[in-house]
Order: sequence, then structure tokens, then C-alpha cells
Amino acid sequence: CINTKLYVKNISFNTEPFDLNKHFSQYGEVLSVEVPKNKSNGRNNGYALVEMKTEQEAQAIINNFNETLFKDSKIKISIAQE
Repeated sequence: CINTKLYVKNISFNTEPFDLNKHFSQYGEVLSVEVPKNKSNGRNNGYALVEMKTEQEAQAIINNFNETLFKDSKIKISIAQE
């Protein structure tokens, strides 16, 4: 499988898909952003799935944004395991 889907852990609870789309589009074309919400309180679950157009773009995101602060939270990014 092509490694273009990223698992983004430890996002802040006020992070919306739009925020990640804008941030990650610095390094390529973002195809989709999923931020699963907790049904009981409406906040996100602290992680997101972001799909980039190419493997190179996905790797650039990891290289540049893994272990960096985003909206006051240190995010961890890896290739999502299907």
C-alpha cells in the first residue's frame, strides 16, 4: 500500500480539520483530514488522520512537524497502519 496516510497523535482538543489542512498544506496537497470526535463531549479524541497526495509529501510532514508544537500541543506523526 502507498504510505500517504498519516496518524497525528496528541493534537489539542480545539484542533479542527481546517487547522491541520492549513498547516500540512505547507508541504503538499492534503487529500483528507479526519478528526474523530467524542460523542459525549463533542471534543476531538486527541488524534487525527491526514492523507497527503504523495509519499514524499507525507514524509516531508513527518520530517518537519513530528515532535513539534501545534496549537500548544506537541504532536507526534507517523505513517498510519491500515
